[in-house]
Amino acid sequence: MSYDPLSAETVPPNLLEANQTSSGSKLSNRAWVAITAMICGTVLLLCGGVIGLGFYAVNQLADELAFDEDWTMEDEATLLAVQFAIEEEPTVIDEVGGIVQVTEDEDLTYDLNADGDDYFYRVVGDKGEMIVVANFHEDDTTWFRSIARLDGDKVDSPQTPLEFRAVPFNGDFTKAVHDVLVAHPPAIEQLDIGELRWIEESDEVSEEANVWRLSVLGTESNREVLVVYEPGAFEEIRHVDVVDASGSRERIWTAESIAGVDELPVSPE
Repeated sequence: MSYDPLSAETVPPNLLEANQTSSGSKLSNRAWVAITAMICGTVLLLCGGVIGLGFYAVNQLADELAFDEDWTMEDEATLLAVQFAIEEEPTVIDEVGGIVQVTEDEDLTYDLNADGDDYFYRVVGDKGEMIVVANFHEDDTTWFRSIARLDGDKVDSPQTPLEFRAVPFNGDFTKAVHDVLVAHPPAIEQLDIGELRWIEESDEVSEEANVWRLSVLGTESNREVLVVYEPGAFEEIRHVDVVDASGSRERIWTAESIAGVDELPVSPE
């Protein structure tokens, strides 16, 4: 089956661009909502209640525009990134324990008094919970500029900076591949990229069924890999092949190796 961009069955749930919203656009949405509200509110006071209908319509439109721009800040990939970034942070471990759930606190995030670059997340663990404030990075391969604990329940409450890990994936599928590679050090060695820094969808698309082509970025070089997954189950990875410049493939990991089989024949081109 060839790749069909309109088929949900052939596209992993983490599409490109899903989590690459710039912090600048986040700020502009909130600013425009506030400016629109002030202008329309002034006209409403001057011209009477008829203008109220127009104000309501404009405000609803502003809300929709902000939602369209910011929806990625509460999608599954973003929540995974927040959890990965802070799950080994000493303060989080001490106060929250093992993280069970991360959700966006929309009441705080969309408070007009909030800083335009701040997004608020409620982190629930097996010991307790906390609210963290994430400030997103403008670089496509870097998730966060900062993450802090909110020491209160208001947007202007003090914040305590948290140490956080760099997140090396851009979505749930690339996280699954990252976890496979990190758990199998020989695979990283075969990639010969130095330290694994980032995994994302490749500009090239595989035409093979149930195969996704990814770019693996390292501190020393970058490589392309082909990831074969179970039909209908993106999270169940069957094997990973590295691809060289000539198109030749070499298997670096297979699920069967976990059960004691080191290698399987490479799938034909």
